[in-house]
Amino acid sequence: MGLFIALLVILHKFAWKPILAGLKQREDYIRKSIDDADKINKQLAEFEIAKIKILDEAKEKANEIIDQSRKMGLS
Repeated sequence: MGLFIALLVILHKFAWKPILAGLKQREDYIRKSIDDADKINKQLAEFEIAKIKILDEAKEKANEIIDQSRKMGLS
């Protein structure tokens, strides 16, 4: 029984803090990765909206050009 208690004391003194520090470091890394992924997803959503807007404007402009060409062809 005394050996077990001695082992616990030794582990607590020398191993517990490095283990907790490693776990904290890993938690921070994972949290930062998740935050970065969220930021990237928001940027992608903004780019998608901008892309759709540009495509809609291009389609509208193309339709105007086609209409003008038809009118010129009928004249």
